This record gives sequence, C-alpha cells and structure tokens, in this order.
Amino acid sequence: MVKSKIKCPKCKSTRAIPIIYGLPTPEGKAEEKKGLIKLGGCIVSEDFPKWHCKNCGYEWK
Repeated sequence: MVKSKIKCPKCKSTRAIPIIYGLPTPEGKAEEKKGLIKLGGCIVSEDFPKWHCKNCGYEWK
C-alpha cells in the first residue's frame, strides 16, 4: 500500500502519489506500473494538479 505524508484534501487518505508530467522515461513507466506515481502526459503547465489520491481519485495542486 502506498502511504505518504501528503493527505488528500477530499477524503483525508494518505495514499497520495505525485503526478509526473513530461515525456515518461522507462523508470517512470515502471514506477507508474508499481503505483508509486501517476503519469500526467507530455504537456506541462503550472495549472495542472501535482497530487493524485489512490483512495478516491481526487487530484489537486
């Protein structure tokens, strides 16, 4: 189970993982497969969320 110090603002779960943007590396793809990160796509913007809750699916900055 993934646990972090970051708490989801919606459900208060500690199962938050970072969202990584940009061209994924082989290592990044492997980390996503393990559930350690979420790949957010190749387009990068300051307005995109930085965290994803594995419990409820909520995403936030």
